[in-house]
Amino acid sequence: MSVYRAGHDGLEPNQWKVEKVADVGTSEEFVKEMSDMLTIVDATNIYDPQRQEVKEAITSILIDGLMPAFLELREIRAAVNRNIPLMTRWQLHEDFARKLWKSYKDLTEKAARSMGFKVGFLFDNEKKFAMASKSFGQ
Repeated sequence: MSVYRAGHDGLEPNQWKVEKVADVGTSEEFVKEMSDMLTIVDATNIYDPQRQEVKEAITSILIDGLMPAFLELREIRAAVNRNIPLMTRWQLHEDFARKLWKSYKDLTEKAARSMGFKVGFLFDNEKKFAMASKSFGQ
């Protein structure tokens, strides 16, 4: 799947310039699995307009979170046999971790909230987690 972005610049939509943003295909397992989640949402008892909100939130996890993290991972892999400064190598890992955190903490929490679940407790301290996970299970 190639992701494209349209530049607005005050133009009508049919005049927007289309640019290729990323080249991450469905051959990547995480893309396929996230896409499958959209089909699963169609099989639930979540109905429009909430269904559309849930699907947009799941798509956001993929496009705004996991795909950028995957691109960072590609950079880390490409740097393995290169002689690059340690600080540059650390920065690659930091950027990767930050983008994963955004995916898991911010975007996944938003997607769960769009389905009516509060999962922020997953990121709380042990005591708060234990208390909240009991009520979540009920």
